[in-house]
Amino acid sequence: MKDYGISHESGPLRRVLLHHPGRELELANRDPQAHHFDQAVDVKRFAEDHWKLVEALREAGVEVLLVRELVGGNPEALEQSYKAPNLVFTRDSSSMTNEGAMLFRMGLPSRRAETPVIKAAYQALDIPVALEMEAPHTFEGGGLALLEGGASISRATGMSKAW
Repeated sequence: MKDYGISHESGPLRRVLLHHPGRELELANRDPQAHHFDQAVDVKRFAEDHWKLVEALREAGVEVLLVRELVGGNPEALEQSYKAPNLVFTRDSSSMTNEGAMLFRMGLPSRRAETPVIKAAYQALDIPVALEMEAPHTFEGGGLALLEGGASISRATGMSKAW
């Protein structure tokens, strides 16, 4: 039995892939606008608040999978994770379906480092890649919602598969 998949976004959350932010946030602080931050972030507070989220999810019975723990055996992906200040927004670079992961190509060039890291995390979990977006197409998963009963993905995004 597979241990991944989602058919819509309104059911109970059982398992989630998160990235706990760290020193890569210093890259965003050097040039916040280039990384779509409104201003520099307090790295320590950001990380502390994120751990509170992780703890709350675990207390609610959600299995929390942390990206760096998953890619720790992949030196290239681990190193790349420290070059991706927006990796904490894991929902943007991929979405899950019952057929596997959909990997997106981010519009902001500085964010394109995220997808290979997320792909390595899925590989560590033995989750297949159902779709991987390629240039010149771009899409951010924060703009995607899987609706109960299925959803189509526009050809304009470079993704034409119905789920």
